[in-house]
Amino acid sequence: MRSLRPRNIVPLAAGAAGLLFLGACLPELPQRDPYLLKAPPAPAGIREIPHTFALRMLSERAVKSVTMTVFDTGSITTRGEGVSSRKSYQAQVKLAVPAFLIEHSDKGLILFGTGLGSAAERRPGAGLLDVVRFFSTGDYSFHYKQKKSKNLLRRLVSAGRNPTEVRWIILPFWDPGAIGMLDAFPEAKVVIARSEWDWRKSKESKPPGPLDPGSFEGKVKFEFVDPRSAPALGAFENGLDLFKDGSLFLVDLPGRSPGNMGLWANLDEGPVLLTG
Repeated sequence: MRSLRPRNIVPLAAGAAGLLFLGACLPELPQRDPYLLKAPPAPAGIREIPHTFALRMLSERAVKSVTMTVFDTGSITTRGEGVSSRKSYQAQVKLAVPAFLIEHSDKGLILFGTGLGSAAERRPGAGLLDVVRFFSTGDYSFHYKQKKSKNLLRRLVSAGRNPTEVRWIILPFWDPGAIGMLDAFPEAKVVIARSEWDWRKSKESKPPGPLDPGSFEGKVKFEFVDPRSAPALGAFENGLDLFKDGSLFLVDLPGRSPGNMGLWANLDEGPVLLTG
């Protein structure tokens, strides 16, 4: 091992002193990420769940069978803060964009969302110019990606389901991850909150784009609902019994958009909540 002689120690000492001086001149670095959002306060005023709620869900389901299958239709990359207040502005988060197939013994095949569309113009961030903008600005808000084999029609066929047999589509909200393949099911009834429809139409810029709600009118059969008018469901303020058989309840979950809906599904293996 090489030993340090006095002439080697002098420049080392001078370098260390220089680093200390430079460090003293630099501004103090923040102890926390400056882009970290403050966590929202704990929710207050949550409804108390009646002690008979679970028994009611079991006894009032008047249908033989309700099952569910989940299909992955692509992904969305977004900023971390768009997912959680504990994630930073610079963080990238990649999320799956699923579509849910419900098989109802009385009502047939039901979709909760239709996943991403095959056409690139229905997937913000999928076009060449949007990709360039994505990498140059770091805008992760609306970057969608899909493999050709992952559109919902292909996924249904691969799973042995006939897409023409879909009778109902429930749209939790109006965005690329929910309406991408909507007009591929022209015979299905499309359930959407009236408040979501009106709000999205008012937000659409002119001329109408590929996601304009008006461009779907006449192509699919819309059925507008108002979950806010329904009675309470457990801890939720409202729960609209879609088929009046205790199987599927539309839950009003505004926030991301005024008409955002969730779905409480009383499946054979137990209840699940799809939050949209």
